[in-house]
Amino acid sequence: MEIIDDCPNPKWHNIPCTCDHSSVLTEFPIKDCIHCKCEKQENSIPKNDFNVKGVDINNNSFEKTVTKITIVRGDKFEDCLGWYF
Repeated sequence: MEIIDDCPNPKWHNIPCTCDHSSVLTEFPIKDCIHCKCEKQENSIPKNDFNVKGVDINNNSFEKTVTKITIVRGDKFEDCLGWYF
């Protein structure tokens, strides 16, 4: 998988986790933790090629292997807002 615009050291890596891991009530997502939120977003980025099925404008079905994605990052923390192919 080729990842375009992958930031090797995003700003959120330098933000410490503020969760108290002694209870699920004091952990993300119940507790608002910027580090854990950004880490979960980063983990959603696919690392391997994947197949997508679809239908074209002539109603013909097709299957495409996605080998390259582009990351969309936020400005403030350089967190992963999404990705597209």
